[in-house]
Amino acid sequence: AGGITAAVKAAKSVGGFALKVEVEVSSLEQGREAAVAGADILMLDNFDNVSIKPVAATLKAEFPHIILEGSGGL
Repeated sequence: AGGITAAVKAAKSVGGFALKVEVEVSSLEQGREAAVAGADILMLDNFDNVSIKPVAATLKAEFPHIILEGSGGL
């Protein structure tokens, strides 16, 4: 409960600097929220092979340090 931002911050507070936090997202907006909150890895879930490309390109351009992973209907 509390959403993406609260979950990322809670995980970071428990795990410290060495912990890599991965967040499963299903939209560009969720990806942005997770990245701003401090997520290290974004799993782009349930995108098809056409819709994932612009979302991945936008997130990588805005947050070049983020690792992206594709999952679901690819």
